[in-house]
Amino acid sequence: MIGVSNRCPFASIADQSKEADVLPPFKKHRDSLSVLRALASCVTPTAETPDFRLGGDPWLGSMPNTRNFLLARAKGRLAARLAIRDYFPNDIVAVAKEIPRVDRWLPLQTPDSVLKRVSDGELSANEGMDRLLLLMAPIHAWKLHADLAPNEEWSSEVLHRLLDLLCATNSGSGGAHNHSLLDSIDLATLPDPEELYFADELAIQFDRHIDRMSLGQRNPLNVSQQQAQQNTATDLDTSEDEGSSSESESDANENTETDVNQSVGRCSWEVQGPAEQLFTRAHTQLQTPAGFSSIIRGAAKFHHPRRALQLFESCTRANIGPLDTAVYASLIRCLHALPESEVRPQIEKIMKELNALEIRISLPLFEAALYCLAELVHRHSSSQQPVGDYSSFGLGLFNAIRKSGLEPSLGAMANLLRLLHFTPLQSANSVEYPRGYACSPLVDSFVSELERRFQVTCPTRLDGWSADDYNFFPIAMRIASMENNPKLGQRINQLLSGTQDRRFFLATSWHRRNYIQSYLLSQINIPNLSNEVARNPVELIQCIDQVYREHWSTLIITNQLCERFISFFERFFTLSNATPDSDDSNPSTLTRNEASKNARLLAFHCLHRLLIDLLDHPRSPSDTRLPKSVGQLIPVLAAQAHCDPTLSSQASSAVLKRLLQIDERQALISSRTGNENTSNRPSSANALSASNTAKIVCMLFPLLSRIVCQRPLDVSNHLAEVRWRRELIQTMTTLNGWVQYAVKHATIAWSWAPESLHLLWEHNETDFTIDQLWDALRALSQQELKNLNPDEIKRIEHIFYPLLASLESQVVASELASSHGYSDPGAQLVRAERRQIIARLKLILNNKRSTLSDGESHENQDRADG
Repeated sequence: MIGVSNRCPFASIADQSKEADVLPPFKKHRDSLSVLRALASCVTPTAETPDFRLGGDPWLGSMPNTRNFLLARAKGRLAARLAIRDYFPNDIVAVAKEIPRVDRWLPLQTPDSVLKRVSDGELSANEGMDRLLLLMAPIHAWKLHADLAPNEEWSSEVLHRLLDLLCATNSGSGGAHNHSLLDSIDLATLPDPEELYFADELAIQFDRHIDRMSLGQRNPLNVSQQQAQQNTATDLDTSEDEGSSSESESDANENTETDVNQSVGRCSWEVQGPAEQLFTRAHTQLQTPAGFSSIIRGAAKFHHPRRALQLFESCTRANIGPLDTAVYASLIRCLHALPESEVRPQIEKIMKELNALEIRISLPLFEAALYCLAELVHRHSSSQQPVGDYSSFGLGLFNAIRKSGLEPSLGAMANLLRLLHFTPLQSANSVEYPRGYACSPLVDSFVSELERRFQVTCPTRLDGWSADDYNFFPIAMRIASMENNPKLGQRINQLLSGTQDRRFFLATSWHRRNYIQSYLLSQINIPNLSNEVARNPVELIQCIDQVYREHWSTLIITNQLCERFISFFERFFTLSNATPDSDDSNPSTLTRNEASKNARLLAFHCLHRLLIDLLDHPRSPSDTRLPKSVGQLIPVLAAQAHCDPTLSSQASSAVLKRLLQIDERQALISSRTGNENTSNRPSSANALSASNTAKIVCMLFPLLSRIVCQRPLDVSNHLAEVRWRRELIQTMTTLNGWVQYAVKHATIAWSWAPESLHLLWEHNETDFTIDQLWDALRALSQQELKNLNPDEIKRIEHIFYPLLASLESQVVASELASSHGYSDPGAQLVRAERRQIIARLKLILNNKRSTLSDGESHENQDRADG
C-alpha cells in the first residue's frame, strides 16, 4: 500500500543531513497531525492506494472536505434523531440514554398514538396529558387541551406543567434559542457534542435557506383564534379579571401589529398563541409566581420585550411575590430589541424595582445588563446605524460588580469588551470598520487576572460555563488583532493553550474559526515591521512559521488570511533586501547579513509550504480551479527563487501537477457531458495567467543553471554522476511539461521559451520530440516580442540563433534527401511550414533589434543636441 522512498542511500552523511526533507514532529505541540505529517515525508503513496476520504481523519482528506464531511455527519445524526422521535417510540431514546440502563415495561408509544388512544377512549384526558408532557410534545398537548378535552377540569399542577412546556418551546414552533440546529423543537433528544460544535455554522446555513422562504406564515397552532378570543371573557371569574384581560388583549393586538413583524431573529413570540391563550383562560390558577415566571421568560426568550415588560408590570400590580433571579435576568437580556432610547431607562427601572423589593442584585443580573448594552451597540454598529455611547454606563455596572464583592465572570468581561470595542466613535475614519475605544490595556488586565484565577482554580469544561463566557477569548483576540498588538495576542493564546489545554472555551466551530483568524491577523499585522526585521529577523519568521504550522488548516481555506499572510512576507522581503550592509570587514555586519539571509531562507520555506498545502487541499475533489491565493503567491516565490533552487523547482513541479490534474478533470467532464454547455464550465486556461506561467517556469532556471555548470568531471565517481543525471532528468521533465502546457493553453512567451527550448534541445534527457519542438516554435512565432530590454534581446539572440541554424540545417538536409528519392507531398508542406516558422522568428528578432537600435540612436542624438 505504501512504498518507502529512497533518500539517496549512497550519499554521504553530510549531504544527507544537508538535503534531508524529513519533517520532524513538533516538540511543543506534538499532536497527531504533526506526527502523521512527519511520517508522510518519509513515504510515498502508490497509485493502488484507495482515497478513503474519511470525515474524521485529519490527513487522508483535505481540510475543507473534512469540515464539510463533519458538518454533513452532524446534520445527518440530527435528522436521524428527529426521525426516531417522529416515527419510533420515544422510550427507546430515553432508555438508551440512562446509565445504568433501566428496563421499562411500558407499551411503546408516540404522541400521535397517545392522542389516538385518548380520542378512542382507551386513556383518560389526564393520563394522556401526563404522557404527552413526559414526551415533551407541546403541539399534541395543546391539541388535547383545546380540542379533544376542552371542558376537562385540569389540576393546577398540570396547567403549570403545560404552560412551562408551551413557553419553553414557543408553543411548539421552536426558535433559535432552543437549539441552533433545530427549526422545530425537540427537547426529548439532546444533541451530541459534534452537533453542538457545528451548531452555529448549520444555523447560518438554515438562516440562508429560510431567507428564501416566506416568514409571514402564521403558526399552524393558531386555529380558531377568533373563537378563543370570544370565549376568553366567559372563562374569567370576576369583572376585574375580565377588565384586566381585555386590556391585555388589546395591548397584545396592538403589539402584534408593531413589534412581532419587527422581531429580532428568525422566530418571535406568538402573542395570541397557545401559551398566551392558556395563561388567559386559566388566569385564576396560573396567576402565581411560577405562572408569571414561565410566561415572562417565554416572551423574553423569543424576542418580544414589550410583551415581557407588560406581563412584568401586571405581575407587579397584582402584588405577586418576588420572582426568581433568572426571570429578571432574562427580562433584562431581551431589552436590546427595544428602541435605543428606551433601553437604559428600562434597565434602571428594573434595577430600582429590585432594590425596592430588597432583592440583592446578583452577578447574573449585572451580566444580563452588560449583555443587553453590548448587543444593542453591536447591532447598531454592524448595520451602520447611529447609536449612543453607553461606555460609562457599562463601566459603572462592571465596577458595581467589584464593589458588591463579586468576582467578574468571563461573560461580564466579554460583554464589557464588546460594548467598548463596537461603540463607534466620531473620530473613526473607516465606515465599514468603525474603531471604538482602545481596549488593549483592559484586555491585558483581564488576562493577568485570569492567569491568577486559573492558577488557584483550574477551569474544566464541566464547570457550567455560559454562552457569554465562551465569547471572551474570541472578542479579546479580535481586539488584539484590530489594534495591532501581537504581544497581547500571544498572551491570550498562551492563556488558552500555552500551559494547559483550555480550548473548550472555543465552544463551537464558529468561535474557533473567528479566534484563529484574529490570532493569525494579530501576529502578521506588526506595527513596526522594519524595526523587527532590523532587530531579529530570524526570531520573527520563526514565530510566524510556528503560527502557520499550528493553524495552517484554517488559513488555507480563508482567502483573506492567505492574502494578508502573503502580503506580510512580501513586505518582509522588501525590507530585508532594501538596505544590505556591504562592510564585510565588520563582524557585526557579517552576523547581521547572515541572520538576514537565514531569515529569508526560512520565509521562503514557509511560503513554499503554504503553496504545497494550497495545492494539495482543494475545496472539493471536483474543483477545477486553482486557489485564488496561488496567483498572488507565485510572484513572491519567483522573486526569491534564488534562496533555494531545489525548493523552487519543487514548487514549479507541484503547480504543474495540479494544472494537469485540472485538465484531466475537465477532459473527463467533457467526455461525459459532451460539448453541451461548455461555455458555462470554468476553463483551465484561466487557471494560471501568462505572466504567472512565465514566473513559475523561470523558477526552474536557477536549479538548471547549477546542474549544467556543476556536471561532475570525475567519471569514476558514479554516485555523483547518478545524482546529477537524476536531478537533470527531473528538472527537464518539469520544463518539458511546462512547454507542452503553455503550447496547449497559448501562454508561451518570449521571456522564457527560447532558453527553455535551447535547454531541452541541448540536454535531451526527456521524451521531448522534434514535433513538440516545432509546435512550441509555431506558438512562439505567433507571440509579440515586447517589454524586453536590449540586454534581454541580445541574450535571446545568443541562445536562439544557434538553435534556429541547427533546425534550418536539418530542414535543408531533409530537402536534399528527398530530392534524390521519392518526394512525399505532405513532407514538402511540413518543410515549407517549418521554413516559414524560422523566417518569422528571425523577422521578429530583427525587427525588435532595429527598433531598439533606432531608439538608441535617437536618444544619443538628443543627448548630443542637448
